[in-house]
Amino acid sequence: MDKDEPKVQGAASKLLASRVIYSANYATAIEAYWLALSHFRSILEDVEGVEGRDQYLVALRYEIAEKLQEVDALLTGTASEVGPAHRLAYALEHGYVAFGLSGAAVREAMGFDQRQVSFDVLHEAVLAFGRRVLEDLPGEIPDTMGPSGQRQVIRAMQNWSVAAAATGDDLGFLAARFEEM
Repeated sequence: MDKDEPKVQGAASKLLASRVIYSANYATAIEAYWLALSHFRSILEDVEGVEGRDQYLVALRYEIAEKLQEVDALLTGTASEVGPAHRLAYALEHGYVAFGLSGAAVREAMGFDQRQVSFDVLHEAVLAFGRRVLEDLPGEIPDTMGPSGQRQVIRAMQNWSVAAAATGDDLGFLAARFEEM
């Protein structure tokens, strides 16, 4: 293993037919899901509605790359290794280990490897990439933007708290998320 390559704990879930690799730490995994449902999904909503504003779409693409690196780092247990100012560079160099994506795959999928790309092509690429990543996460990520969003989040938090209690984990980490909602 290359010294710069992130160390990954856990394994892809065979039962869920997922490519996602995740950390053994339950609270950290839930934090990653929280970022995916509350932050990442809202960025994708913005991408869907960007309509012809090139610079805004480019900014959202960077936001997606950085937020996914944060989710990836939480899932793989490497969160303390990459500071916020380095998330984009790290993602473009190393990819997303938890999602089985190399840096080259991320750069290609999101158009970072092209100097000139049309708005429509970039828009479709960013949406397709973001949706794929959400689909790759095992289970369902509640849609906070939908009509039943809060109900879905509360149901997810109930499930997470039951699972945390079953594993003997402290439920305190969920309290902050519930207050944030």
